[in-house]
Amino acid sequence: MYYDINRMEDGCAQVNGFQGDFFIRKCMWSTPAAIRQYCASLKKFYKSMLGAGLIQQTSYDQLLDEIKYGKEEWCDRCEAFNGGSFSFYEDLF
Repeated sequence: MYYDINRMEDGCAQVNGFQGDFFIRKCMWSTPAAIRQYCASLKKFYKSMLGAGLIQQTSYDQLLDEIKYGKEEWCDRCEAFNGGSFSFYEDLF
């Protein structure tokens, strides 16, 4: 309710904010396994959007890089958050 609507085309550049913050805090079912599943789903979804010509190759490559380099950190954040440790969020603010 406090977030702006994002266009599908812009999602490739915003996966870190979703997976590394919003999903962890706002979705009760967030687990490291769920994060990995969402990463796989996002890659498949945006690959189909690339094939349909709705996004550029550079955007898709950016998405793959964000997932490759961010996934383990997102999983660690999720595990810490679900375990009651919120100290990692102090670094964000």
